[in-house]
Amino acid sequence: MLCTGKKAKLKRNLTMVTNNIISLKFSRWEWFEKQEIRTYQLKGKYVFFSTDRDQLVSIVLDELNNNNFHCGKIPLEGMNDGDYALCLYYENHYRNKELTKKYEGIENLRYIGWK
Repeated sequence: MLCTGKKAKLKRNLTMVTNNIISLKFSRWEWFEKQEIRTYQLKGKYVFFSTDRDQLVSIVLDELNNNNFHCGKIPLEGMNDGDYALCLYYENHYRNKELTKKYEGIENLRYIGWK
């Protein structure tokens, strides 16, 4: 089961982005998911905004590869109204300070926090 809640019938829309991250383009969104068993329930998201979609893709890939996140989504190219949003899903809000410190002051990026 993907973090999107969609079953294997969407398999044909999957793309390997890295050796352990898949991408699924579904509806208005591109979902990114780490291919390892997640030991927690997704209960909310950390939210980022940028006009630069590639910047958000770099962030989601880095966080999934290196920082114990498992799932994120970004609107497909052209499906934004102004800024693109990155939703980085997690089990709780405890990493808010870490992400605030890590991403503060980066040009063209607004980190909103936990929702």
